[in-house]
Amino acid sequence: MVMFSLLMQTLVMLSQSLVINQKRICRMV
Repeated sequence: MVMFSLLMQTLVMLSQSLVINQKRICRMV
């Protein structure tokens, strides 16, 4: 379960960073 929770945390962080990157790219374009 600990590994699962860690995986979920990393997935959430990755998705958040992706959204932020998309916003930055949209602003640049």
